[in-house]
Amino acid sequence: MRNLKWIMQMTLRSLATITFIFLFLSAARARAQTPSDANQPATGSTAQAESAQAPATTSGQAQNPSTEAAPPMPTPTATPAVVPQWQAFVGYSFFHAGIGILNGTNFDVDLHIYPKTLVPQTNFNSWSAELQHNFGRWVGGAVDFSSYSGKPFTGLDGVGNVPTESSYTILAGPVISYRAKSRAVPYLHALFGWNHVRLSAGPLTGTPVPVVSAGSSFTDFTMVFGGGVDYKITQRVAFRVGQLEWFHTSVDLNSFYGDALGVGLFQGFESKERNLRLSSGVVVNF
Repeated sequence: MRNLKWIMQMTLRSLATITFIFLFLSAARARAQTPSDANQPATGSTAQAESAQAPATTSGQAQNPSTEAAPPMPTPTATPAVVPQWQAFVGYSFFHAGIGILNGTNFDVDLHIYPKTLVPQTNFNSWSAELQHNFGRWVGGAVDFSSYSGKPFTGLDGVGNVPTESSYTILAGPVISYRAKSRAVPYLHALFGWNHVRLSAGPLTGTPVPVVSAGSSFTDFTMVFGGGVDYKITQRVAFRVGQLEWFHTSVDLNSFYGDALGVGLFQGFESKERNLRLSSGVVVNF
């Protein structure tokens, strides 16, 4: 658990450092590309050339329109970054579940099927989708949907029919993006919402004593902090290079597994989980 906390802290610090460096370099590059001589007054030969080109007029006579000097050229300015009003993301997510002290030994002991018949799994393949509205160049708001499904335990020594765990999450919150001339758009967000997790019902097979899951479900408060980088391919399409998030859930594992396998069987497991989510996919701007 201590190692996982350290990994999360270092990961978030690294992401913050990379984002700061990227923003600094992008600002320096934009400053270097800004034209510096557009507003300089004409001097020397330039002034003489301009006076030579000025049409000569006689006193009291109207100037011939055909020989009037051309209007001055507008001063070139930097093209502002185009801000899409809406963004839609869909992609793959890798979800790492933080289960604390729960392990194969203490879980099997509580179920009276020791030694080590069930081994907890912490990594799940999932999907995520997000709809974002940009209020301006820097600030927006997003709604995030995600889900994963898999076996929370692997059966050893012939144990099978392990129940399936399914999770559904809906989140919403502010997004801060840095939009410059570069194709890369880094961003940070803070999302808050709800997570619903469910364990299927059914008897396990191959256990030393009968073990039956009655099924259970749990709904909890969830908050997510993280960020990533989108790389613009065209005006409408971008690729989300990576999005890393600290994903906090509040599932009481004692109640969640106790309701399914036996009330009061489990004590001392996590009631708040510190998870990680890594995502990548396609962003459509419109």
